[in-house]
Amino acid sequence: MKNVDYSKCLKYTFNNYRGTYVVSGVNQKAIVDGKVVIPETYKGKVVSDVERYAFENCTALKSITLSDEIRTLQTSAFLQIFG
Repeated sequence: MKNVDYSKCLKYTFNNYRGTYVVSGVNQKAIVDGKVVIPETYKGKVVSDVERYAFENCTALKSITLSDEIRTLQTSAFLQIFG
């Protein structure tokens, strides 16, 4: 069985104030099996937040797993996913 990295479809932005990465967007075409996993770290730094509109209109998304490191889900992070 093939091991799939369900986090490769995510886009990240570095937050200088916190010294962490935030999920700033998603590439829908790169989503595998409708799943997204937000990892605890990216490039050796904690992934702490999901920005506003990061998953806006992401109709390919069927399930998402958040790491325990996520501190904040910004308003409208998942806006208009489910019709």
